[in-house]
Amino acid sequence: MFGKLCKLELRYMMRNFLPLWGVALALALVNGLLLPATDWEDSGLLPGLLLLVLVCVMIAMAVLCVVLIVQRFYHGLLKNEGYLMFTLPVKAGSLILSKGLAALVAMVGSALVGALAFLLLMGEVLLGSGITGVFYDLYLASGISAGAWAAILASGFLYLLASVAFGIQTIYLAQAMGHMASSHRVGVSVLAYIGLSMVLSILSDLASSVLTAFIPDDFLVEATVEVETLAEAVIEVETLAEAVPLLTGGMLVDAALQIVGTVIFFLLTRYILDTRLNLE
Repeated sequence: MFGKLCKLELRYMMRNFLPLWGVALALALVNGLLLPATDWEDSGLLPGLLLLVLVCVMIAMAVLCVVLIVQRFYHGLLKNEGYLMFTLPVKAGSLILSKGLAALVAMVGSALVGALAFLLLMGEVLLGSGITGVFYDLYLASGISAGAWAAILASGFLYLLASVAFGIQTIYLAQAMGHMASSHRVGVSVLAYIGLSMVLSILSDLASSVLTAFIPDDFLVEATVEVETLAEAVIEVETLAEAVPLLTGGMLVDAALQIVGTVIFFLLTRYILDTRLNLE
């Protein structure tokens, strides 16, 4: 039954996002082909209009992510549809998890589409400017192996997943807390989210202060970059390669903390829906 719930949620998300993703990539490709050859003084309104449409689509994609995360949880579990969902032979935790996984796929997918759209938009410009050669020279000068770069990227992607999952679960918990109120539940949910965000910000600052105490004083990288053209760069790096374990370790620790926070918020949300549910 849990698999069917996940399939249902994913189908709903993809029905909304796949067309938007396709439009964003198509517009990015068209703009990427037109941008290098565009004479902005004589080209008229079309290139600028296409670029504006792309920006609007990217903004719409980001807004749709937040709207659907809130809407699917609010209407699916806390309003009239919740009466039907809670009659299904599944526990509240499965309902929360299915919606959370679908939201995670949608948000990470949108982030990846946004990155790919940027590459399509700027790819020819970057290749033509020679800046890719600059990055390659910096890569060689850094002394960081390909395996270390792979570890950095993998740690960064795990950090992205953990951050998105934690953000989604924070929204769910705030909505669940708001629906314990007898009235003005949407307003209470907003206040709950603000309160949770403030508490998390304070805890984050405390954790950063504690972790900073364990960072060696000589870890900081001293680098000077002299660039005469975009194709030429000189960089002097002394300890960049030595900072890789600290960088990857920091991202992994942060990701682990956010995963723990996600689990705690998930359990609190499940507890509220199991024991304090107050459907509209």
